[in-house]
Amino acid sequence: NNLSETTLTGSVNCKNAAISYYKSLYPVESIKGKIEFTRNSVTLNNLLGSHGDVKLAFDGWTRGFAPDWKYDIRISSDNMKLDDDLYNALSPAQKKTWLLFSPSGGAGIDYHFTRTSPETKARYLSVDLHGVDALYRTFPYPLKNLTGKLFFDPDSVIISNVVSDADGRRIALDGKVTGRATDRLGYNVSINAKNIPLDPTLQAALPEKQKDLYDQFSPTGLADGDIRVSKSAQPGVAPTFTAELSLKQASLTSESLPPLPVTDITAGAVFTPDLIDIKDFSGRYGDAAVSLKGQIWPGQDDQPSRYALSLELKDTLLNDDLFDLLPESAAKIVEDFQPRGKIDLNAELTRLDPNDPTDYKIVVACLGNSVNLPQFSYPLENVTGTLTITPQAVEFRDVNAVPGDAVWIKSNAAFIKLDGRVSLANNAFRSAEFKLKANDIYFDRRLGDALPAAMRPLYNKLVPPAQFDLDLDQVRITLADNAKKHIDIKGRATLENCSLQISGAKTEFAAELDLDELTITAADDGQRYIDIKTLARLEKCVLPISGAKAELDANLNINARYKTNHGFQNCRLLLDGRTFKILGKTFTNLTTDIDYNAELDNWTCRSLTADCYDGILIGKLEIKKTADARLAYALQTAFQNVDLKKFLSDTKMKSDQDDHTTGKMEGSLNISARLGDSSSRLGACKLSVIDMQVGRLSPLAKLLQVMRFAEPTKFAFDQMFLDSYIKGNNLLIRKLDLSGRSAAFYGSGLMDLRTRKIDLGLIARGPRRATAGPSFIGSLAEGLGQAVLKIDVIGDFYDPQVITKPLPLIKSTLEILGKPIEQK
Repeated sequence: NNLSETTLTGSVNCKNAAISYYKSLYPVESIKGKIEFTRNSVTLNNLLGSHGDVKLAFDGWTRGFAPDWKYDIRISSDNMKLDDDLYNALSPAQKKTWLLFSPSGGAGIDYHFTRTSPETKARYLSVDLHGVDALYRTFPYPLKNLTGKLFFDPDSVIISNVVSDADGRRIALDGKVTGRATDRLGYNVSINAKNIPLDPTLQAALPEKQKDLYDQFSPTGLADGDIRVSKSAQPGVAPTFTAELSLKQASLTSESLPPLPVTDITAGAVFTPDLIDIKDFSGRYGDAAVSLKGQIWPGQDDQPSRYALSLELKDTLLNDDLFDLLPESAAKIVEDFQPRGKIDLNAELTRLDPNDPTDYKIVVACLGNSVNLPQFSYPLENVTGTLTITPQAVEFRDVNAVPGDAVWIKSNAAFIKLDGRVSLANNAFRSAEFKLKANDIYFDRRLGDALPAAMRPLYNKLVPPAQFDLDLDQVRITLADNAKKHIDIKGRATLENCSLQISGAKTEFAAELDLDELTITAADDGQRYIDIKTLARLEKCVLPISGAKAELDANLNINARYKTNHGFQNCRLLLDGRTFKILGKTFTNLTTDIDYNAELDNWTCRSLTADCYDGILIGKLEIKKTADARLAYALQTAFQNVDLKKFLSDTKMKSDQDDHTTGKMEGSLNISARLGDSSSRLGACKLSVIDMQVGRLSPLAKLLQVMRFAEPTKFAFDQMFLDSYIKGNNLLIRKLDLSGRSAAFYGSGLMDLRTRKIDLGLIARGPRRATAGPSFIGSLAEGLGQAVLKIDVIGDFYDPQVITKPLPLIKSTLEILGKPIEQK
């Protein structure tokens, strides 16, 4: 009668039962199997049921009643569907985990829940994935055909070898999720990926910052990677990830960093939410090899990305894509050179503050390029060397080039070498400084056309067709207060085989110039001033002077100012001559001071001196323009104490014997003419020789031989005086007076200065005197006293024809003695 002492045992054999737990709302039907029970327990022995197509098995027991209720129940299935029915049956904590992965498909499950006391109860779920699809919320990249195991305990989820293998790509996950029973969910998941396509699906899965970066580069190809995704259970800590990715068969097309389409990429990089660390990146840009290293910090909110990158291109062809890589100021400088050909490029691009402009250092190695500056249209090719471009400067190091094919005249040995720096401020030119070397470059029309328009008249006027070498230690360009360029040049120049036309007269020379100062500054009217201070060493300078070919070796100090399109403003030339040769005569130690007067437009030399065969020459010179704008000169010289023997020794009549005429000479030469026009010459020449002894090589010797002097080789005269005028190409001899102890001559005549032909009429007379062997004149003198004879000297000056003719007064007397040597 005591119900509490009643015992109950039994069993229920289910054949087609159905149950639905009110909390899970996951009905199970078609239940079969046995349920054993007692007064305070229930035991499930392999109870089988189904939920639709899902087959379920129930095992376990429950004992007692609250608060001592205990249970150990296991629910398992080999084909559990991960669908909405299952999701709806989950607890809120389980749903939270479900939403983290959003699974779908089928799985084998083993759900185990226990209670041993009111404080000790737990639920465990083991899931074997059978081709499940999932989408991880933090990185929503679709995972297909998942296999592997998930284990859920009261606080965590353990992911073991969960693998997605589909469409040739493989993704394996391992890790753990903790805090699922709290609001402090944490996780640490490792992902190994193989052959992941770089496609819009991957792009959509990226966080916003990485997605923006992905958009900038538009990658294609495949990626492998090891990814670790984690979140601390500490409150306020955002999820993070580290992805070590490697690219293969990839390509990039970027609009910013770098703006180049790159293919055949292999790369290794580490991605985190705030950083992309590019460890190794190589690919092809066209036929060129590309490599990249560095870090990129994706921008926060709307701010641009920060980065520190090193880009290298090998043997790449210059084109607009490469120019776009450069910042605007540097690109403008490089594009102005119109470069063509291949280069090696190394670019360091840095922006560590999103509000700052890009800092950069770009090193360009030229590999035989060509350049052609529109402002300096002198084409160059085979350019080698290095350009370094930064926001502050463009540096040129060992830049070598040769004249391009468009240059008409060029030497095989010609080259140009440049070192220097262009300084920038606020992306604009500030200053420049160069060292320039050039070898065997020709002054020609193309080089003249390359100069600024205002300087071309000076070039065409003064610069000769020639070869030149340059060694400029300093070419400095600065900005004046008016923003005009100021150019300072120092160095050396060598001119070879120069040929210069001055008022139609051709001048040839070679020179070495030491440029102490060459400055180019802007004038107020837009023209340019060119100031030059230099020492020019002239070698073999051939000058056309009065129709004669003159040679000059000298040092010439030049101090001048020239204004473009106006001419010289002032000029002073100090000439320190070594040798000056004209008509076979040599003058040494020639010095003079030449000044240019801009108001009068003339050149004056008031202190010309030179050594002349133990004597001295002094004079002055003026050069000015004529009414027809041609240059004309006026030369005045005087000479004295000139050794006649040495003076005559430079003639073409040479001998190993001491056969030259001796004496001391003095005189003057005044002449004026238009340069290059010998027909315009006007002048006068006077000279006097004392203590004169006629040598056998003198033209006078032939005259004396005709006159039958006993020793014409050393015939003495007291004095010779010449008074002559110059007109055009003729030397008009007004008076020639030669007096000696044995004979005297005087007369006049003409000499053609071009052909050296003479036509001279002399009158000879011999004083009465007794000699051991009387000559012809002497014989006449014996019988007639003051006998007189006319002599004509004609033909070549150095080998004249001498014709004698007695004056009519004594002709019959002479015929008594026989005919003269030559009869006219």
